[in-house]
Amino acid sequence: MVRQRDSWSLIPSFAQRNMAAGLPISLLKIPEYEVRSEAVKAIYAGEDPKEAARIAHSMHISYLYVDVTDRKEYPGVGKFDVSPQFFQPVFRSGQAAVYAVR
Repeated sequence: MVRQRDSWSLIPSFAQRNMAAGLPISLLKIPEYEVRSEAVKAIYAGEDPKEAARIAHSMHISYLYVDVTDRKEYPGVGKFDVSPQFFQPVFRSGQAAVYAVR
C-alpha cells in the first residue's frame, strides 16, 4: 500500500472526510481492514476504469484523491483523467486531484 500506517489519516484529519479503508496504527491486524485496503488498491492500480468505478460504488466511495505519490506508485490512476463517464474531476492543483465517482 502506498499509504502506510503513518499517513493513512491525512484525508480524514485535514479534509474531514470518512475513509472507506485504511490500515490504522495499532498492534492488531484486522482482516477486514486488510481486505478493504486491497480493494481500494485495486481501484488505483487496475487499468479498467469501469471495474474501478464498480469497486468504488460497492464501497460507497464518493471521491478519490490522487497526488504525486499515487501517480508514481500506480500508473493506472491515469484512467481517472480519461474516463469522465466514471470519474469526474472536481479539483486539481499540480499533480493533486480529486475525482467524483459517477
